[in-house]
Amino acid sequence: MRFRINKDEFFQGIQEAQRVIYLKGGFTTLQGVLIKAKKDYLLIAGGDKNLYLETEVKAEVYEEGSIVVESKLLGDIIRKLPNAPIEVSTVSDRNIKIICDKNIINLVYQDEDSFPKMPEIKEDIKVSIPQKVMKRMIKGTTFATDQSGLRPIYSGVLFHLKDTRLNMVALDGIRAAICYYLNGSSGTVSAVIPGRTLNEVAKISEIENHDIKITFTSNQILFTIGKTKVISTLLDGEFGKYETFIPNEYTLKVTVNKQSLIDNLERASIIGREGSFSAVLLDILEDKMHITSNSQIGDIKGEIDVLAQGLPMRIKVNSKFLLEALNAIEDEEIMLKFTSSLSVFVITGKSNDNSTYLISPVRM
Repeated sequence: MRFRINKDEFFQGIQEAQRVIYLKGGFTTLQGVLIKAKKDYLLIAGGDKNLYLETEVKAEVYEEGSIVVESKLLGDIIRKLPNAPIEVSTVSDRNIKIICDKNIINLVYQDEDSFPKMPEIKEDIKVSIPQKVMKRMIKGTTFATDQSGLRPIYSGVLFHLKDTRLNMVALDGIRAAICYYLNGSSGTVSAVIPGRTLNEVAKISEIENHDIKITFTSNQILFTIGKTKVISTLLDGEFGKYETFIPNEYTLKVTVNKQSLIDNLERASIIGREGSFSAVLLDILEDKMHITSNSQIGDIKGEIDVLAQGLPMRIKVNSKFLLEALNAIEDEEIMLKFTSSLSVFVITGKSNDNSTYLISPVRM
């Protein structure tokens, strides 16, 4: 194998593969990056049995071939090289030579045989989603996945396509995050995608400005983003019927400036810590909301203007959960909808209904 490549493009390809490579511990094939030289490009890949990523990078290929090199070591070396073209060639059955400017590096490599094979998925495109929309939906749901490890199905996000409406849903038993998109594709798909996979897709989308094409099988999903492909195993299990969690009626609806509420919650959170979380009391009147918290170290009280329709209410909330929901909403004004001080309450944007957040209150 022998090729010549731009340093920055080579390093970017290695970085993308490293997103799905476990970099700790001694070198095994799973800590390696696969490099295939083919015609006029390199195929750079990393992964394991649950998550696999491959990307194409332009190169001058003089001799085709494939190698597996320790990912972190190779990435560190390429990053430190001068900003000049890099030439890589195999010099024996276990060594490669890297030449850049006046630098010559020899590295050991492994054969491709023991590297995880990219699963074969028939690429009949089921869904195509604009990159900005997909990033919004990932950002708006993955924070609400269950990280306890007790219920693996809820460590993922439900991808629910029915007719032309796509819902992405995360649940953790205390809250729910639901994002919507009216998609041009029609059909029915229901699958639970690991949160880790979606977070990697979001990171790649920051680099590749393309529509994201998504293909499903019974137990796997393929994301195609420009010249990068990500394949992941889907989560197996029964996901909750999230539609039933949304209240049908409300006794109080409140419109409030999002940033004012965030500022007051962040200040109150400093004092209101109770064990592993910070509890804040919302006291909602006709045109005011008092935001208070207290603990052994002191107390704090803030007030903001609101527009309230319905009965006054006092409700205690986990400020972290409310702040995460507020930060995921793009509107400057938001709506809080309450049924009672003991029931799940709903947060949405005032003018945009593309996301809905549900949070259980803290018992007073």
